[in-house]
Amino acid sequence: MLACSGGVDSSALVLALAGVPGAVELFKVIHVRHDLRPAPEADADAELAARLAARCGLGFSQISVQVASLPGNDEANARRARYDALGRVARSNDSEFVATAHQGHDQLETLLMRLARGAGPRGMAGIRERRSLGEAVCVVRPMLGLGRNECEALCAEAGHVPAHDRTNKDLSRTRAAIRARVVPALEAIAPAIRGRSLDTARAMADSDALIRRLARDLAGDAESWSRDDLRKTSPALVSELIRSAGTASGTSRELRKALRMIRDDSTEPREIRVGDVCIKVTAREVSITQRTG
Repeated sequence: MLACSGGVDSSALVLALAGVPGAVELFKVIHVRHDLRPAPEADADAELAARLAARCGLGFSQISVQVASLPGNDEANARRARYDALGRVARSNDSEFVATAHQGHDQLETLLMRLARGAGPRGMAGIRERRSLGEAVCVVRPMLGLGRNECEALCAEAGHVPAHDRTNKDLSRTRAAIRARVVPALEAIAPAIRGRSLDTARAMADSDALIRRLARDLAGDAESWSRDDLRKTSPALVSELIRSAGTASGTSRELRKALRMIRDDSTEPREIRVGDVCIKVTAREVSITQRTG
């Protein structure tokens, strides 16, 4: 399954893979339609993706997701709904893989956004090259080694005019501001920074994998640990111990507050929630459990 929004990057993905021998049997284009944009714009993008699939001789499916009425961040809600939809369509088509068109500039922008938030190794691993969607479906991102300019060039060479999302020009959005103001300045100073960001993300992914293994060893079957032992343990490892106890991640602020609580000198019993994890701290002990209900 080739995820195609109709924009330049995903259009380049479809055009490139349509040239693979046997592409008609190998690939199908899937478009996820959101309700966050005016209906005429969303319809136009879907029609463009369908026309591109037809031009390339590939099958096409469309699925709609409703996120406008959901509480919380629209972009985060849309991202979750999109991946849920892609997973469902892949399973219904017996597809093992969903390819998305994230490219190198997306990776650089993501790392800069997470750097600004003070992310650790997990966050600084950026956009992963592979990601499970559950039930034997895997997202793959084959274009992380390319840049946006190469995607634009491929579309131009093919004579294809992709859709342009006007929200990309809204500089009140963090990613759009970084794309317009920060990335060009960094590339002027260090022209190879896009490629270097991919190297950094891979190194951080390796570090994150090591921390996760160590956290599993530390966790074992226990739900409580000596507070003094956790004080002497790397904060990155304790953070992963907390995350691994639940299914819903908390904010970086909540996590930092929990770490300070564990490591400070107070002997008063206290409790804090990080995502769906409950952490109880006493003078001598720390318990970490998933909350229910």
